[in-house]
Amino acid sequence: MPDNISIRSFRRKDTGLSSATTLSPRHGSFTSSASISSKAHDVTEDSKSDPKGPLGLNLLNSLSEPLIDFVFVHGLGGGSRKTWSKTSSITHYWPQEWLPKDPVFGDVKTHSYRYNSDWAKGKDNCLNIHHFGKSLLGEMCTSPSLGSTNTPIVFIWHSMGGLVIKKAYILARQDATYHSLAKRFHTIYFLATPHRGSDSATLLKNILQIAYSSRAYITDLERSSGAIQSINDEFRNYSADIELWSFYETQKLDIGIFSTFIVDPDSAILGYREEKQMPMNADHRAICKFEASTDPNYIILRNALASTVQSISRLALKSKEKLRVSQIKDLEKYLGVSETLEDDLITVEDTRKSGTCEWFSSKQSYLKWKDFSLDVPGVLWVNGNPATGKSILAGYTIDQLRNINASCSYFLFKYGDKSKSRLSACPRSLAFQMACTKVEVREILLEMQKDDITFDNDNERTIWRKLFLSGIFQTNFSTHYWVVDALDECVDFASLFDLVLTKLDVSIPLRILIISRETFELKKYFSSLGPHRFQSQRISTADTLPDIKLLVDVRANSFIVKNDGDRVALVEKILKKSQGSFLWTVLVLNELSNTHGKEEINQVLDEVPHDMEPLYQRTLDLMSQATRGKKLAKAILMWAACATRPLSTEELDGALRLDIEDGFVELKESIVALCGQLVTVDIFGKVQMIHETARDFLLNDNLRSEFAINKMEAHTHIARICLKYLTGEEMKPPRTSRRGSASSTTRKRGEFLQYACAAFSYHLAKADPLANDILVLVDKLLKSNILSWIEIIAQTKNLIPLIRTAKNLRTYFNSCTAQRSPLGGEIQTIKGWTTDLIRIAAKFADALITLPSAVYWLILPFCPTESMVYKTATLGRRLSVVGLSNSHWDDRLSCIDFHQGQTSAVCHGDELLAVGLTTGTVALYHAISCQEYKTLSHGEAVRLLQFKSRTDLMVSCGMKTIRIWDVRRPNHS
Repeated sequence: MPDNISIRSFRRKDTGLSSATTLSPRHGSFTSSASISSKAHDVTEDSKSDPKGPLGLNLLNSLSEPLIDFVFVHGLGGGSRKTWSKTSSITHYWPQEWLPKDPVFGDVKTHSYRYNSDWAKGKDNCLNIHHFGKSLLGEMCTSPSLGSTNTPIVFIWHSMGGLVIKKAYILARQDATYHSLAKRFHTIYFLATPHRGSDSATLLKNILQIAYSSRAYITDLERSSGAIQSINDEFRNYSADIELWSFYETQKLDIGIFSTFIVDPDSAILGYREEKQMPMNADHRAICKFEASTDPNYIILRNALASTVQSISRLALKSKEKLRVSQIKDLEKYLGVSETLEDDLITVEDTRKSGTCEWFSSKQSYLKWKDFSLDVPGVLWVNGNPATGKSILAGYTIDQLRNINASCSYFLFKYGDKSKSRLSACPRSLAFQMACTKVEVREILLEMQKDDITFDNDNERTIWRKLFLSGIFQTNFSTHYWVVDALDECVDFASLFDLVLTKLDVSIPLRILIISRETFELKKYFSSLGPHRFQSQRISTADTLPDIKLLVDVRANSFIVKNDGDRVALVEKILKKSQGSFLWTVLVLNELSNTHGKEEINQVLDEVPHDMEPLYQRTLDLMSQATRGKKLAKAILMWAACATRPLSTEELDGALRLDIEDGFVELKESIVALCGQLVTVDIFGKVQMIHETARDFLLNDNLRSEFAINKMEAHTHIARICLKYLTGEEMKPPRTSRRGSASSTTRKRGEFLQYACAAFSYHLAKADPLANDILVLVDKLLKSNILSWIEIIAQTKNLIPLIRTAKNLRTYFNSCTAQRSPLGGEIQTIKGWTTDLIRIAAKFADALITLPSAVYWLILPFCPTESMVYKTATLGRRLSVVGLSNSHWDDRLSCIDFHQGQTSAVCHGDELLAVGLTTGTVALYHAISCQEYKTLSHGEAVRLLQFKSRTDLMVSCGMKTIRIWDVRRPNHS
């Protein structure tokens, strides 16, 4: 109903009426007047603009990432500002001045809407509530601040505005054009809305018919009007999906000498079961205008709005987090990143004692690097001797950066884990972590995934170019830190210098910390960068001794000594002999924990050598003196030193059952007891060498010990164990190959399964080619259980292991043919499968990933009849395919027939393949899948095509025209 109404007397010249009444949006009392005010204004004290506020949808506060949108809409005769302001002062405009400053509404973007409901001004028109509703929907859809987002919307409506939004919601639900907008309607607040009409509207209608001209929307407001009944009937059908609040006036509005309810309580409530009803100690005008933020009526409305915000925020944050988690999982698969990314860091942090490494925080080189000082390079190389706590320092630095809310990504190289020893794993991991913390990075990587931009997970050059040069570095991400540990354990670290460190743009807001041993090769590569590219920090004995003292002090309390003076002397003696080596200290402390008296303690300290290699030798000598457990100890050392990655205790238990044919109740305790000085079990149950220097020592060809490990013999033995498992009962294919039958995935298989499937070919490639039993086992696998192995690989949704296994089989084949006759049946079988595995991965990738069990019944019939996979014996009937003429694999992966023209030009880009035709058409295909991407029209016969490297630009050339295309944009040239 009208906003700020009052009744005035007037006299109409062309009638005999001496008096009548009119409603004017100004004062709250009867006044006498000889003329009629066509429109009364509230004068703004600080603005010359329309005091009612601007028409249309107006943004009151701007947020970059709002969770909720508020939309305020006035009633009859009101305005986008006037309705919500007690006075003309801007300080009383509470949707703009009070709400945004309230912390509860910090994630709320606020809008105010004005439509032309000024009944006292303007010409006769046909506008009604239906038209107002349509106008509102249109403005909401086209508004840059509202229509382009997906946030929930809360509507706050006064008087007739409530009917407008009800109609707008009905229209949105009934029109597919507004389907996405309708889904965003979350809550409607009705403030004194005449759901059943108002008697005051009838009065106003009669006045307008006499003094002005008719207004259709006034008729709509009459009690029990057809428009209101229709809106109520339809709204009830859709209201269950939104929350409803109805606030009604409990005080009459003074109109001259009269006072009345403009909208009585019965009309102001809907009566729906899900509706929340709230009386307000206010009249029709004061229900939405407040003197101050302490006004009891404002507090009631504010608290109600706050409850809605909190409810939506919980759901929005939960939904936002759910979306983020889903996106992260997608990127995890896209980038080929391990799910155990945090495990190594957690292990390092668990090892670090409180108070250690703090010396690093005071180093000027680190402080300037951390603060992005312009006078120092962006790369800091921290180097030190083996076993001086470098990985612990990396964990400490990451923790410190996170504590100051800095964005930090890291990678910890591990030579003993093949998935973490190659450089290609590092940029993929760094990109993934950046996507986890930076929205702009996540969005561009998701866009790359959507555009089918692929790369070889083992090709660091392609990864760097596509992910960073063409992707992440093109975004405006904020400052970021990289921490790279144990670069000396990376098998191909030279590429890091060639690709990244020598060419990194200094304008990129990135700081890189590299921690490693100071090897001759690394020192040479860093020196080649020059002082303008990097700075170095050496870890000295003086740096690490305080940390070692903390470690020794904690353990010293358990030493059996006579008094505290002896304990202090013992600590000093250990520190002096440690020479800054954490590992040496830990091993000595472990040995001292088993001593029983001062004499034994001194004996240990006198016998323990200063350097690590003599210390390892002493450990092996002591192990040789044991009377039991040597066989198990040798097996544990071999698996820990030569496995492609650290095995879990469960995996190692499965391997040892096949290896030494024995079971172990408490394998972890056995490892600690037999090999505790050389092998450790981390908090995740992973078995690994205590340090990389220990692995190097055991694999040294010059080592003289019964525990020395011969590399070829070890890989031969591990390959034998893996092949025993893969040719065993657990890996047999299912009894039937019919579609829909139970596949081998339903069987219970051992913990050793994944390692055996993934790593057998790696060990085979390094095995002794003259080991006859190995050749027999390989032949048995390729003729019996190979399809089960392919199925298990396909279940991981990654067929790269098929390619890798083919390469390893080729290596083993070459080794065998150098020592054996190449005509043997086993040798020929291996040769055939080196080809088949690559072809299967290339031609049947989609089928295998979608349904891994298809390898038994669908793929074989489409393979060449002379291929090894076609000849593989399967149980049950198989499909019969008629018309396949090839008996051998050929080089054609796909064939494209062009019936409308002849091929005249072909070129290959980074991700796309382009084919030009004599008709002027240029067809683009994905280079990996050969699926059509789009077609372009050059306009004449195409003579030449060429992509620009590392971009989306392509040039097409004919006899008359040269066109340059941005192939990622629709028909853009």
